[in-house]
Amino acid sequence: MAGQRWLERLFDLNQLLGTEEAGGSSARILLLELSDILKADQGILYQFQPYSGKNYIERNVNSKFDWELSQQLEPGTGNAAEYVAKYGVSLQLQDEDGIDPTVILPLKQGTEKSCYYRPRGVILLPIMDSSRNTTGVIILMKTGNSSRGNPGFKKLSSVELKWLEKVMVQVVRCQTRTGWQKQLFLTLEGMVKTLIRAIERRNQSFAGHSEKMALYALKIAGAVSRASRGKWEQYNFSPIRRLGIYFAALAHDVGKLAIPDRILQKNRKLSKQKMQALRYLLAYLEETEIIDDMEEIYRVIEETNKLGQIKNNLKRRLEEIAEIEYALPDQEVKRLLSEDDLEQLIVAEGNLNSAEREIVANHPCETYRILKELPWPQELKDIPWIAALHHERLDGTGYPWGLKGDEIPLEARILAVADIYEALTASDRPYRDQISHEKAVEIVEKEAANGKIDGDIVRLFIDSGLWKEESNEDFLLEVMTAAIDGL
Repeated sequence: MAGQRWLERLFDLNQLLGTEEAGGSSARILLLELSDILKADQGILYQFQPYSGKNYIERNVNSKFDWELSQQLEPGTGNAAEYVAKYGVSLQLQDEDGIDPTVILPLKQGTEKSCYYRPRGVILLPIMDSSRNTTGVIILMKTGNSSRGNPGFKKLSSVELKWLEKVMVQVVRCQTRTGWQKQLFLTLEGMVKTLIRAIERRNQSFAGHSEKMALYALKIAGAVSRASRGKWEQYNFSPIRRLGIYFAALAHDVGKLAIPDRILQKNRKLSKQKMQALRYLLAYLEETEIIDDMEEIYRVIEETNKLGQIKNNLKRRLEEIAEIEYALPDQEVKRLLSEDDLEQLIVAEGNLNSAEREIVANHPCETYRILKELPWPQELKDIPWIAALHHERLDGTGYPWGLKGDEIPLEARILAVADIYEALTASDRPYRDQISHEKAVEIVEKEAANGKIDGDIVRLFIDSGLWKEESNEDFLLEVMTAAIDGL
C-alpha cells in the first residue's frame, strides 16, 4: 500500500509539472516534493544556469545541516554528484555507518572535517534535456536508523525508477518552455541594447548611461515593492512590472536616433571650422589696427565656446566683443560676432541653442514611436509610454507633453529620478565636469523640494543606498526569472 501511495504521489507530481504554473520553478518543485515523498532529511539541487554563464550552482537546501557546499560541480573531483552530472545516470548509496560527505558532493575547501551529518542513504538523480545533456542533479539524503534495520532509503524498484524518469521529462519540458520565454526576453533586451549602441556610437558621452539608469530604476522598483509602510503600502510591483520598468529605463533614449548628427555629436557651441575662421579674421583685424589684442579676444571666445555654464563676467565681455565692427575691402560693415554666434556662445547651460534644444526635446516622442513598433508581450505593453515620460515633471514644467501630478505614473517618476542622478554623476559629459555623489544628492533633493520630481522616491533611492554601484548581473537575472515564473 505504501508503494502504491508513493506512485500516486509521483503521478500527481507528474501532472503538476505538466502545467504552466510550474514554469522555471519545476526543478525546485521536484526537489521539495521528492524530499517529502521519500522522507528525505536533506534535499539539494545543483542546476546549470545557461543564461548566467555559470556552471552547476547550489539552488536550494531543503533543511538545515552543517555542510558548507561548493557552488560548482568541478570536473574530476571524483564525488558521486560529479559522476551523475557527467554520465547522466542515477545512483543509490547505502552505508549503515554513514557516508562521508566528500563521497557525495563537493564541499568548500577546508570544511570537510567539521561535518557531523552522515547520511546512511543517498539517491542522486540527473535532470537531462531532450539531447541527453545533464542540466542538473538532485541529491536526496536520509539518516535512517540502523538499529531498526532502516539504513536509509529503500531500494527503488524498476517501476518507481520509470516513474521518476517520467517526472524528470516533465521538468525538462518546463525548463525548455521557460528557457524559450527567457530567451525571448533576452532577445528583446538585445534589440533595445542594439538601438542604444547605435546612439552611443554617434556620441560616446552617452555610453553606459541607459544601462546604469535602468539598473537604478530596477533597484528603486524593488525597494518600493519591499517597503511596507507609508506611501508605499499601496504599491507592490510584481516581477513582470519591475522587468517592465527596467526595459522602459533601458529604452528611454532610443528616440535620440532621430536627432541629426550635427546636434547629437555637438561638443562645442561653435564648430572647429568657425573658430578657425574667427582666428584668421582676428589676426587680420589686429594687423589693420582695428583691434589691439587678438589673443585676449580669442581666449574669451574660446573659453565660452567650451564651457557648459558661462559666468556673468565672461558674458559681459563677450557681448562687448560682439559689438566690434569691421569692414573687409569692398564689403559692408559687419559685427565680429553675428546674432546667431552670440546666441550660441551665451547659452546658459550645455552647448545647444534654443532651436537645437527644441529638436532634442522631441526625442521622447520618437522614443514612443520607435518602441511601439517592438513586439512587447501583453504584460509589457505600457513600456513605450512609460519610457517616453522620463522628462515629465510633477509641476507641469517637463516635456514634451507637460503632464503634471497624478498624470505621471509612478513608473515614470522612478525613471525621472534615476535619469537625473545618473546624468549628474556621469564622468564623460562634454559640457560639464563630473559631479560628486554628495553634490548630485543636493541637486536631486532641490528638484524634489521644488516639486519637480517625487521626493519620496528620492529619499528611498538615497537612504537605501540604491545608488551604490555593484555587480548586477545576477540581480537582473533573478528578476527576469521571477517575472517569467509569474507569467
